[in-house]
Amino acid sequence: MTGLEKKLSQMTPEQRKAAIESIGNMMALPGSEWIVSCNPNIYAIDDAFRNLGNIEWQIGRYKIEQGDILYIYVGHTDKALRYKCVVVSDKRMATTIDDSWYGGNEIGVEPYPCVEIKPIGYYHGDGIRYEDLLKHGLKGSIRGPIKASGDLLNYIKSINVRDFRLKEQDDLKAESHKLSDDIKGLTGYDIEAVVKARRNQGLFRSLLMDKYDGRCCLCGLDNRYLLVASHIKPWRDSTDKEKVSIHNGLLLCPNHDKLFDSGFISFDDDGRIMISSVELDEKDCKLLNINKDMKIDVSDEQKPFLKYHRENIFASEE
Repeated sequence: MTGLEKKLSQMTPEQRKAAIESIGNMMALPGSEWIVSCNPNIYAIDDAFRNLGNIEWQIGRYKIEQGDILYIYVGHTDKALRYKCVVVSDKRMATTIDDSWYGGNEIGVEPYPCVEIKPIGYYHGDGIRYEDLLKHGLKGSIRGPIKASGDLLNYIKSINVRDFRLKEQDDLKAESHKLSDDIKGLTGYDIEAVVKARRNQGLFRSLLMDKYDGRCCLCGLDNRYLLVASHIKPWRDSTDKEKVSIHNGLLLCPNHDKLFDSGFISFDDDGRIMISSVELDEKDCKLLNINKDMKIDVSDEQKPFLKYHRENIFASEE
């Protein structure tokens, strides 16, 4: 009998239960490393880290503790590990950081076992792809927290991780390259201003989701993963203020967004749909779920933007 077994045998059942629980807690030593998952369509993690710095992460029944490392897997279109974070607090039973703007919670939500995490690194480019994680020891999909160990953890640690403090600078460079047409001829602060305006589209979508109660304003589709924040006056033609104005936007399903963006449909000042007879025939309209009786709500503030769309984007017969 070991010393520990002897001590346990001398305890009452209640003492023994408490001691075993205590030993179990100690075995989950700080410094454990976990993979956790985030859906960017539900929680705007990039914007949350950029604007808040630290955020809170729900841990449920898992023994994630101060000092542990969390690798954040961003699902949906990314399907890659993106962030390396450190847990900087003990478990909390109520939220203390308001990240409701990004899809999280207001302060004081409970019971909500969570820890505060700080981003310390990120994976540049494509990140660590899901397929590569599978090749190096990941078993199945990433849903709840997964404790990383063995070959999987060794593989993750072998990948170069960038200091999180460099992410803003790296993002500006990457997005400047993507927006080469929009920033042609610009330098320095002007380039940065354009890139930051484009980023605000995440905020733009959130505002439209609230305005239209998470539904396509034309057909009523309410699958938030499919809805598109569509500019009435195109982004490339808008001023900085117009680019993020809620009045310059419609929340549309993919089909109706494409039709609107391409000028195949528009709306008059009363919100009645205008269908381009130049581009669409009766069969197209039926398949695309549009008809001449459809209508959207239009505010006075939206009318100048819709006028621009009718005169510059809509494919009319004139």
